[in-house]
Amino acid sequence: MNDVLITQEPWVGGTRTVSYHMPPIQVSRKVTAVSWEEAVDSVLEEAAQQARDRLCNAIVGIEITCDPYHRDGGVIELVGTAAKLEALFGGPFVASAYPRGVTR
Repeated sequence: MNDVLITQEPWVGGTRTVSYHMPPIQVSRKVTAVSWEEAVDSVLEEAAQQARDRLCNAIVGIEITCDPYHRDGGVIELVGTAAKLEALFGGPFVASAYPRGVTR
């Protein structure tokens, strides 16, 4: 599903924020036998599911930290703000129409 936009940008051009949802979305994952790419995909998908659970269609201002030297092995952490966005000029908000972010 490509219904949640995940972006580092604090705002998305051509949209209006209906609401922000607190507390921030936070996902942390230990990297064990899986590859870093698979671990990042897993973190992004879990964050998108948390946004869906809050009835949001975007996560803005994300910060992803990858720490391969963590004392317990590699760790990936994501923090971002869940937001409900709508298009400024009519029509539905379509997450996959915004190329600067990742959609899940």
